[in-house]
Amino acid sequence: MAPTSPWPRRGWTLALLTIILMGGGNWTMPLPGFVAQLTACAVIVCALGSRHSVLTRPMVGMDRFLIAVLGLIALQLVPLPPALWHAFPGRDVARAIDEALLPAARWRPLTLDPGATLGALVALLPPLSIYLAVRTAPRERIAALLDALPIAFVASAIVAFAQLALGQRGWLRLYPLGDYDFPIGFFANHNHQAAFLACMLPLLALWLGRLDPAARRARLMGQSADTVLLIAAGLVTALCLVTGSRAGVVLLVLSLAGTSMAWQRQSAQAGAQWIMRSLLPMGLIVLCIWLMTSNGVERLATPFLRGAVEQDQRWTFWRDVSHAAAAFWPVGSGLGTFVEAFAMHEPLVSVSERYLNHAHNDYLDIALEAGLPGLVFAAAALWLTLAAAWRNNHSARGGRQRMEVILTLLPPALIALHSFVDYPARTHAIGALALLCWAMAANRTTPNRPREQHGS
Repeated sequence: MAPTSPWPRRGWTLALLTIILMGGGNWTMPLPGFVAQLTACAVIVCALGSRHSVLTRPMVGMDRFLIAVLGLIALQLVPLPPALWHAFPGRDVARAIDEALLPAARWRPLTLDPGATLGALVALLPPLSIYLAVRTAPRERIAALLDALPIAFVASAIVAFAQLALGQRGWLRLYPLGDYDFPIGFFANHNHQAAFLACMLPLLALWLGRLDPAARRARLMGQSADTVLLIAAGLVTALCLVTGSRAGVVLLVLSLAGTSMAWQRQSAQAGAQWIMRSLLPMGLIVLCIWLMTSNGVERLATPFLRGAVEQDQRWTFWRDVSHAAAAFWPVGSGLGTFVEAFAMHEPLVSVSERYLNHAHNDYLDIALEAGLPGLVFAAAALWLTLAAAWRNNHSARGGRQRMEVILTLLPPALIALHSFVDYPARTHAIGALALLCWAMAANRTTPNRPREQHGS
């Protein structure tokens, strides 16, 4: 029998790699996000149409949750009669405009801006496509998707170090507006780069732990998985610190601790204490090399010297956004309408030439845009993550499976924590990583898993 062609497998790797590398931008450069969304459409078609796809897995709670999220967005786009729409909180200005300018009131969807809500739905395509690809995947496809992770990490590290070397005026400013005081890789926000790095460490450990011995010898160039993980941990430590993100420092510590705890279950010689002792010199070596080639001491200390926490502008943002969310409570203004909804209720003392595009707290964003239903959904997502961790850990057999449980659910937990002070999951790249992990956890909880087929 002829061997299976490697190109379909590489196609899955390339698809996830494209979504990660193109999915970290912002509104100032829409083309990369558009490429990520087109790639997502191709992934969905291939996941549903491939003869190797597994389409018979029973639905689990995570599947139903994502369907319910799509249903909530669809409900926000359903036209409502004028009397009902005007009765919703926060529509006072629109009602006054209607009464003054329109002879006959027209039906409107719940959302203030249907185009923005539809855009929010399209923005979900990349992470949802990866979730669908994994949920319908045989083992070979999951391995191909995981192969994209080390490539994405290495590419991001190279770009970040090049940004350090070239400085703010370098040609690696990938987006017109970005935090280019810091090395941000393929992202436009230094906090998102830090979250990405913290999530990559457990995912790299997961990739290493899943390699079979033959593939490990070929891909690691004779190095042990322990050594490669230590090198990755050193690079993640150095790059995360120089992003200047204070939240990134917290995520880094949790990522290192969680990855160490998981990896000691996989490796007979790599206990948690051994990894932490070895990590420190590895990180120092990387930092010393960089410090010898650039004046980077100030940059390294940035997360700790950026002023007191109580001086952070987020406190002002959160107070003002909470006021706006209360005006639209409990139905919300519509997903994707944060800018318009916040501007309608922004206090005059906070008005300036710059505008706030997000609350820097995803849960407040959800409270404003989706109201009480959105917060219920956010709580359900956290509950499903914890329930999957509990269920998978109790059903795991042996240290290797327990390692995979920790490494799979650590990135979504880090993203959920980071969402209290930022909006990482709204980027295609980080959202795709979160739903990749969710789908792998869902596959483990699916009873009577069907026999996996060869191929991709």
